[in-house]
Amino acid sequence: MKAPMLLALAALSISTAQAAEPETLTLACEGTETWRSLFFSADPPKPSSISIIVNFAAGTVSGFGPIPVKIDRVSEQLVSFVGHNNSDEITWTVSGSIDRVTGDVEATSSMLHKGNLRGETRFLLKCTPAQRKF
Repeated sequence: MKAPMLLALAALSISTAQAAEPETLTLACEGTETWRSLFFSADPPKPSSISIIVNFAAGTVSGFGPIPVKIDRVSEQLVSFVGHNNSDEITWTVSGSIDRVTGDVEATSSMLHKGNLRGETRFLLKCTPAQRKF
């Protein structure tokens, strides 16, 4: 009776360990980015290739600007993120989401000068887990 119980507990602990989130996930992403200025019409979309690092332990997403932004919400389907970086007159804001099933990423990086929107870059990407080369 004890042996089957121990086997059941061992199987449960293995399945729980496999279901745990990784601490970090590096994504290789390809798609487009489109710059839109407040003063000019939107530029045509141009190809974009970036790496995104999702750090579940720190609760951050990196890859859309000089600093990581905070993960806002995590579900089975999505990881959403939002954050900003302030300097004396410029504020950068980044928001977006990563579809955990399809790998689709939508994100917007906006630049504000003294609180007024000056322009934004819209990212539409398809991402896959990156593989180390060496």
